Amino acid sequence: MNETAQRRTIVGVAVLLAALAIAAVVAVSITAPTDETTTSTTTLPEAGLSPSTTAVPAAPAPSEPFAGIWPFTSDRQVDVYRADPGTGMFFNAEATALEFARVYLGMPEPLATTVATGSGGTAEVAVRARGRSPMVTRVQVRRFGGAEGPYAVVGTTTDNIRIDRPTSGELVGSPVPLKGQGRAFEGNIEVEVRQDGQARGSFLGRGIVTGRGDGELGPFNAVLSIKAPTAAAGAVVFLTTSAEDGAVQEATVVRVLFSEAAPTAGRVRFAVFFHRGEQLVRFDREVAPTLAVLRSALQSLLRGPLPADGPDVSSPFSERTADLLAGVALQSDGTAVVDLGAEVPNASTSAASRLLLDELDSTVFQFPTVTRVEYRLRGSCDAFWEWLQLGGCRISERPGR
Repeated sequence: MNETAQRRTIVGVAVLLAALAIAAVVAVSITAPTDETTTSTTTLPEAGLSPSTTAVPAAPAPSEPFAGIWPFTSDRQVDVYRADPGTGMFFNAEATALEFARVYLGMPEPLATTVATGSGGTAEVAVRARGRSPMVTRVQVRRFGGAEGPYAVVGTTTDNIRIDRPTSGELVGSPVPLKGQGRAFEGNIEVEVRQDGQARGSFLGRGIVTGRGDGELGPFNAVLSIKAPTAAAGAVVFLTTSAEDGAVQEATVVRVLFSEAAPTAGRVRFAVFFHRGEQLVRFDREVAPTLAVLRSALQSLLRGPLPADGPDVSSPFSERTADLLAGVALQSDGTAVVDLGAEVPNASTSAASRLLLDELDSTVFQFPTVTRVEYRLRGSCDAFWEWLQLGGCRISERPGR
């Protein structure tokens, strides 16, 4: 491809992505919670009872999430492209794979060496970052929108970066599990977690895993913390770069879904739990549409009872603790990690700590996807339990498991 043609290609892709972004904004409008109301209360017969059978659960993720990573991440984007495909680049499997390698991965001069056509509108294109590179990235593409629809990339593999976790389509939270085998210069493999719409240079989290650097595959097993996503899905990108100029050499890319990131329609409902005397009481809350329902529930809990909840309702939480939530993540095995940035005032006595744990557990376990919870204080599980004078780190299990 000569310089003029390459420039036209890059401009064309930029125009396409801009159009798709506009279409996505028109199709779905997601806003952060801006207000909160109380709708009803329910008294549970005894403190600590799990409310999971009565509380309003989080909205379920779509049963068949869109599998495309790039350039399309939704059926809506496919429809927009079919209506106005421009030069029609993405109706060609090889062209789609090469543009993905150039734009999404950042390969300097990608070259397709082979194209293997599969069934069901699938194909695999073997791509080298440069013509002289010995490393091959196999780019898997698939047609969307019918037998004559455009292609989108659904993943990539390489011989030098083999991934066990996350698996394709796995639901991940923060931290993201990173397990597999790799070989690279000095063993270092870069990892980026990107949500839909992010290309090379932007990410939710970035780190390094280490395999082996002697030509043999070496195992790695790590986790990577990420920022809260605003999209329902994305990809984990494992890549190696050249020691000479930093250019990307090869990449294994895995499609993932983000926990708590399924868009919801209308207002979102969940419950928080406070005390009326010795009784644990459920209070339903409503907020504007949000992608982080568990986080919203915990933020509502930490704000404490509202005036409308009644004068006889008590809790260790209040306006003084409203900003204590330092982090929350739901891991793929169902473990929620809840991190407080500071101690709750006057909550370390035996009686107060029991009230605090009852309210936290009941609020967290209302969501069926949560099976266990690890509480932390300033990032430390030990510090949380030592602050409550209950010993070292422990994991709270869902009641009845």
